[in-house]
Amino acid sequence: MTTVGAGAAPRLTVGALRLVEASTARPRSVDISHYARQMTAHCPYLAPSLRRGLTTWTVYQADGDAEAVEAELFHAGARAAEWLRPLLTRPHGLL
Repeated sequence: MTTVGAGAAPRLTVGALRLVEASTARPRSVDISHYARQMTAHCPYLAPSLRRGLTTWTVYQADGDAEAVEAELFHAGARAAEWLRPLLTRPHGLL
């Protein structure tokens, strides 16, 4: 059983995602061009952000059963949201 941080609940799914590339504007391990094109159809702000290198991508490799991977994706999303929270109170938001 792995525990993350002081007082954190045990996460039995640790290791279901393996970090391949951390926060990068241009991932090298996977081609995201098709996905990015599809997403720009739904988000008018994405294309300019991609062109300027303002959108970053984190690449993981799934290394577990579907339920464990789902749990770790949820955990990664929650961790990212907590990282952003203090930035929102700055005078210029995330900028």
